[in-house]
Amino acid sequence: MSARIYLLAGTVLAVIVAMGTVLVLSAHTTERPLVALDVAGTGPQAAVLVATRTLPAGSTISAASARSLFAAVQVPAAAAPATAFSSPDQLVGVLRFGSRRTIGTLSRGQVLLASMLSGLVYPQMGSALANALPPNTVATTLAVPPLDAVNGAIAPGDTVEVVYGVRGGTQARFLTEASLVLATSADGRGYTLALTPAQAALAALLQDQGAVLHLLLLPSRPSPSTAQSQGGGRAG
Repeated sequence: MSARIYLLAGTVLAVIVAMGTVLVLSAHTTERPLVALDVAGTGPQAAVLVATRTLPAGSTISAASARSLFAAVQVPAAAAPATAFSSPDQLVGVLRFGSRRTIGTLSRGQVLLASMLSGLVYPQMGSALANALPPNTVATTLAVPPLDAVNGAIAPGDTVEVVYGVRGGTQARFLTEASLVLATSADGRGYTLALTPAQAALAALLQDQGAVLHLLLLPSRPSPSTAQSQGGGRAG
């Protein structure tokens, strides 16, 4: 009888040890779900975006993938970095004008700062459109009928040339060469472009004078951010 008791006790002990080993290994190999870093009611809270998985340096973050790669969690407001993204919608709003790459490795659970993505500075200090502007450019909206804009086929992220002609004139000129399209209006008659300040001023004057504007679609470039506005005034 005592032998059976010892055998049964040994078997139970072996099972307990095995289960403990499995639990220890699981704790080290299984990623735990992301949870809020603080609980409500313990002080002012703020939302920040954190990575849902480890992202190697150079990973591409697009508007389509942003919601699966990052999640919002609550942290004490005093601990929230000033340049952290606060919601998936904010990040998607920036990325809709072009994908970004991670500058360094982002660990799972790490707070996403603007400086961790290529080409961004402080997203909370301006609109998504302002953060999408190439350096040394301004956003300007041009009124162009669809038939003068490739039948309305132009979309944000495209690169265009702007040609203008004064009504009754016999000559057309290039206002811009390789300008980034930032946004288009719902009715297909307005196009917001990244222009140099001088080009934007001339565009405003031409529109006030009733000049006819035409948009010419250029071939796609590897990176929309490199398609910055260049000099104008080329004779047609």
